[in-house]
Amino acid sequence: MFVPQVLSTVLENVNNNYIIYTDQDGMFRLFNELKIPNTLVLKFPSFYSKIKLFKIKRDMLNQLKPYTIESITFYHTEYGELANWLIGKYSSHVHIYFQPPYRSWELKHSYSLRDLLHIVKEYILFNTEVYVLNVGEKKYFSMAPKFYAKNKVKVLESHINENVISDYVKNIYGFSNSNNTSFVLLNGAIRAAGIEEKEYETITDQIINFVGAENIYTKCHPRFDDLYGLEKTIKFIPSYIPISLILDSFDVFIGYWSTGLVEAAKKGKVVISTLDIMPQLQKGRIEVERKVLLDKLEGKGIIYFPKNLQELFKLLTEYKNNSSK
Repeated sequence: MFVPQVLSTVLENVNNNYIIYTDQDGMFRLFNELKIPNTLVLKFPSFYSKIKLFKIKRDMLNQLKPYTIESITFYHTEYGELANWLIGKYSSHVHIYFQPPYRSWELKHSYSLRDLLHIVKEYILFNTEVYVLNVGEKKYFSMAPKFYAKNKVKVLESHINENVISDYVKNIYGFSNSNNTSFVLLNGAIRAAGIEEKEYETITDQIINFVGAENIYTKCHPRFDDLYGLEKTIKFIPSYIPISLILDSFDVFIGYWSTGLVEAAKKGKVVISTLDIMPQLQKGRIEVERKVLLDKLEGKGIIYFPKNLQELFKLLTEYKNNSSK
């Protein structure tokens, strides 16, 4: 789910009713806190045993049975297992729309025996055709063109109404920008990113000390919350709040590899990726991750990739000097 697109749709069309259906605890909490009058927030499991899969599928259909579903819009291009299965169940009698926030990853497909077994598993369990993509040693599973074709998926252009979103959420999630608090550190997926943890802590502590602990917030990934060193001591933004909802409150965003960096760059913020600074343990992963960030950016902003801490500190010093004028 891409929150800015969902919010734009439901807030612009107040006479229509919507079900926000998610498997993420954070998204469930977020939309319940937003209390949008024309939405109903429902949740299905994100973690489950394959033994209980039949029951979970039956429960999902029963959960939605009381409602008249006229159309389904989805936003993901990777994973989505149960959501993909549900799309297949409804595609014979309702309109299915796909509104991509970004282009799909243009990465090489992987066809090892293990990958082929996963492709078969996805089709048998979730009626979904997938590609397997490699990012270093990590695998990602992206829906194949046949999935979109057989479900008669219609593609919608990305649409985000920043004004209507800002007007609605500013009184709910306001993060003070007083006392020069202008920096956000995007983190919380360090183990999953294949970064050496002790070195990450040392480098990140130096960044926090440079800008001042009182001037920076930490913002974890919605599905990961591993924090190190001084990250545990500074102010934090709840992980379930999307970066898109707090962009107006901050000026500088620092992180390793995150969609939040792309969103901030498109908004014209100062955005710094530490891809070339953090010690990556998986060979070949850095250049693939850089390509993914730049592909999503589509030339609509700038992400800086300093080679070392000295270059990063120079960027921060330039920001401080320009903001004080």
